This record gives sequence, structure tokens and C-alpha cells, in this order.
Amino acid sequence: MPSHHSHSSHSSHSSHSSSSDGFLSYISSIAAILLYLLFNRNPSITSNQQQYASNPDIFGNTIYLARNSSGAYSIVTDSSKSEYTLEYDKNEDSYYCKELDEWFWYNTDVEPSIWQYWTEGISGDYGDYGWMEHDSEGWWIETFNKNWVPVPSHYDTSKLIYIEQ
Repeated sequence: MPSHHSHSSHSSHSSHSSSSDGFLSYISSIAAILLYLLFNRNPSITSNQQQYASNPDIFGNTIYLARNSSGAYSIVTDSSKSEYTLEYDKNEDSYYCKELDEWFWYNTDVEPSIWQYWTEGISGDYGDYGWMEHDSEGWWIETFNKNWVPVPSHYDTSKLIYIEQ
């Protein structure tokens, strides 16, 4: 299962002055900006906005799912009422459902946050991509970076489940 975290790189190019005064001024400016950012945090920002909240931070290490009236699944706290159990896998940074052979990940990097799904019989055909989402129009799959298309009809999605929040 490929990583679902997007990694971006940013390279900046700057001109270097032959004068040591220009260089020191440049370094002093950068230091001032960094110190300002370090010590002048906005108190109205919540801790979730300041640092990454992992899935287990939000849901715990085990999630219980029960079918709701719309046919989707909802998270329940009573394990005796659940149809499926998702266990967090630290190595994959995702939840896994053994009965379904399906991976679940709550993507908080997008707004609004959304559940994403990975199943080898479909997702695995898309190499480093293949994460799926479900909405009112059905199942979608990422075929390459930020390119989402409806899951092709030759795949059987009838056994896939999705979570409604």
C-alpha cells in the first residue's frame, strides 16, 4: 500500500552578494522572521491546526462500524453493535479491516476532512496512487497526483464499504 501523505518540496533560489554586509543583513532578516514566527503564535489557533493530528489521536486504535439507515457505515462505540472492526496499523498509518481486506484513512490534510479507502483488487492497479473516496455520486479513485475519476465500471465496488461522519 503506497503512502497517502502528500510530500511537496520547495526549492528557493536566492542571489548571493559578494559583500559580507549584504550577506549579514540577509541572515539577520531571516533570523528576525524566524524568531517572530517562533514566539508570536496566534492564540486563537487550535492545537489541531498547529500540529498534525494522527488518525489514532482522533479515533483511537480501534474503530467499530455499524451499517446506518442510508446503507453507509457509522462509527459506534459499542463493539457488540458493530459489523466490522478496524485496527490501526502503525506501519501503514491507516486502519485495516481483516474481514474486508480494506484499508481506511481519515485524510485531515484536505478541507473538509474525508475518509479514503484502499483495496488491493482495485487500488493496487494504480501503482503509487489508487486511494478511493465515496460521495453522493459514487466511488472515485486517484489515478495520478490529484486526478480523481469515477472508479471504472469493470471493477466490482458492491462489497466496498464507506464511512459517513
